[in-house]
Amino acid sequence: MNMIRKAEFKRMPKYLKYIRTLPCVVCKTNQNIQAAHVRYIAPCGTGIKPSDEHCLSLCQPCHAEQHSRGEEIWWDSKGLDPREITEGLWDIFNRFDNAGQAWANADIYVRGIQ
Repeated sequence: MNMIRKAEFKRMPKYLKYIRTLPCVVCKTNQNIQAAHVRYIAPCGTGIKPSDEHCLSLCQPCHAEQHSRGEEIWWDSKGLDPREITEGLWDIFNRFDNAGQAWANADIYVRGIQ
């Protein structure tokens, strides 16, 4: 059995705070933004939140709909690849984490997602 050690999960409150400053990756609103972890693209167990690197910005209504419809089905219906989005946001944050540069680059990135 392949067990994932807890130490392998990245917990970064600074990153989650950063994610909540971005528009919703689906509807582009800036209202009621949540840091949404995408479980089906991340190795995690039942009841264990995925690593923060598998997180993106969703408004509260989109986040709730994602959970109620089932993540994979919901993302497919939106024609978006959450793995690509989370990897892009994680990369931007880690490359530009200074003086608001990460936020500006990520905001442009999120607004360009279609």
